[in-house]
Amino acid sequence: MIGERLAMLRNEKKLTMRAIGKLVGVSDAAWVKYEKNRAEPSIATLCKAAELFNVSLDYLMGRTNIRDPKLVDTANIQNVFLKEFEESTIGDTSKFFYLFETLSGAIGLIKNEKVTEAEFQLLLKMLSDLIIYFNDIHSMKEETSVLNKRVFDYHATTAADMLHDLHRLLELTFITDDSEKQP
Repeated sequence: MIGERLAMLRNEKKLTMRAIGKLVGVSDAAWVKYEKNRAEPSIATLCKAAELFNVSLDYLMGRTNIRDPKLVDTANIQNVFLKEFEESTIGDTSKFFYLFETLSGAIGLIKNEKVTEAEFQLLLKMLSDLIIYFNDIHSMKEETSVLNKRVFDYHATTAADMLHDLHRLLELTFITDDSEKQP
């Protein structure tokens, strides 16, 4: 599988075996062996080839048909997340699925150009901040079960930041350049 992918990618770039060998730091004889699956390239050589061809290592090794390394990384992160979700015992999963449905609805709004990029990015920031807050509060709970000044100060600051973001979202949604000029 690796050999076929290497040959295909080299041909797409219209490179000779000698030229590709020089670019990744191997002899043309070694490259011939890789393409014919008579030898396996080192990890370093595979990394250089993946970078040169702008594909993921997973694509080179035949683990995926997605070429774009960023898309492969995103898909891998999503798969890990979904696997962790499946293995967890959350209880009522309908709330989790509701979150995904509402987030999908927000993505639909941006696709239909009913929401600006700035509004959507602020929404994502607020969701991320809320999850970080949730995780931090539980970390603090492990350190001490008492509601101490540090926990209360953290809560007050985070709540104020979230309220500020909500106000900013309202401004982005309802105040346009034209409406600011009106009395």
